[in-house]
Amino acid sequence: MSKYYEILGINKVFKPEELNDATIDKIKNVINTDEKKALEICEAYCVLSNEKEKKVYDDAPDTYVFNDSKPFIKKPEKVLTDIKTEIYNVKYHHENAKKKYLGQAIGGLQDVWQWLYLQSYRLFSDSLSVLLYSPLLPSAV
Repeated sequence: MSKYYEILGINKVFKPEELNDATIDKIKNVINTDEKKALEICEAYCVLSNEKEKKVYDDAPDTYVFNDSKPFIKKPEKVLTDIKTEIYNVKYHHENAKKKYLGQAIGGLQDVWQWLYLQSYRLFSDSLSVLLYSPLLPSAV
C-alpha cells in the first residue's frame, strides 16, 4: 500500500501543474540512484493524474491496489521514460544555449582581435610610408 500524496508531497486538492512539478522534482532526486523509487513516484503520478482512478484511490486509500492493465491508466515505466526524456531535453537545451552564447562571445572576441590587428597594421603601414617618403630624410641619389 502506497500513500501517493505523501510520496509526491502534495495535498489532496492540487492543480495539474503542481502534480507535474512535484513528480519531476521527486524523480530528479532519485533518477540515477533508485529506479524502484522512481517507478513508485511514477505510479503515484499515474493514479493521481487520472480523475477516475484518483476517485477510487481517495475512496479507499488503505485497500487500493494499483493495476496498470486498465486501458485508461498510464504505465509507470512509460511515464518514467517520458520524464527522463524531458529532463534530458531540458538539460541538453540548456547546455546548447550555454554553448551558443559562449560561441557568440568567442566570435565577438575574434571580431575584436581582428579589428585590432587591422588597425595596428594600418597604423604601422601609415607610419612606415611617412618614414619612407618623408622629405626630411636624405634621399638616396
